[in-house]
Amino acid sequence: MEELIKVLKDDFYESAVDLSESLELLKEVINSTIDEVSSRVAKEIISRNFDNINKYKDLAEKGSECEILIERMLALLESDDKEIIRDFEEEQLKETNHIPNYDEYQVDNSVEHSLLDNFTHKRPYGFKFIRNDMYEANSWKDIFIKTCEILYDINPDKFKSFEDLPHMNGKKKKYFSSNPKDLRKEYRIRSEIYVETNQSANTIRNIIVKILKEYKFKISDFKIYLRADYTELRK
Repeated sequence: MEELIKVLKDDFYESAVDLSESLELLKEVINSTIDEVSSRVAKEIISRNFDNINKYKDLAEKGSECEILIERMLALLESDDKEIIRDFEEEQLKETNHIPNYDEYQVDNSVEHSLLDNFTHKRPYGFKFIRNDMYEANSWKDIFIKTCEILYDINPDKFKSFEDLPHMNGKKKKYFSSNPKDLRKEYRIRSEIYVETNQSANTIRNIIVKILKEYKFKISDFKIYLRADYTELRK
């Protein structure tokens, strides 16, 4: 596995990044599922339904084994901190030296998308959260910042605690810090804590999933709406 992943990172770096981001999301979903299973076990104990308890115990154990395997793969896929161009239009201009007609790639911005979707090469229109209000956004950075501000206002202490939680930060770099020098492209949230904004669309998606979990929100509570899909430009 180590040799294969080394080739992937050296010769197909963008694919390695996509794989890492997808595995990170899978790990978070498995972790959330195990939490739900644990809650169900407690209810089954009260009901004295011991057959289900054994069944759910096996499910949790298999989920934990999957988490360990994913962690091993993520460690091997860990980025060497190469700069990744986050804005797809900028990337396309550098590769082709001309400006495509981006209007051709607009999509229906009323279609609802889940945080489980793949957002590579897609530009956001906005998102809905909590009160079902639409928050418009021109970039994934905008979505990340606005989401952080909303959740900070709900519970500032919880949000500030992310700085000291290893699972809320990258293995080699921090996503949350009270010191802007810890981050590459920092943004200050409510004059209290900084967040790293130099992230791909799917990494931002993964961090939002982690934040929602810390706040006890469901992934389904958060809906994304897209402005354009530039996937065809990559072919």
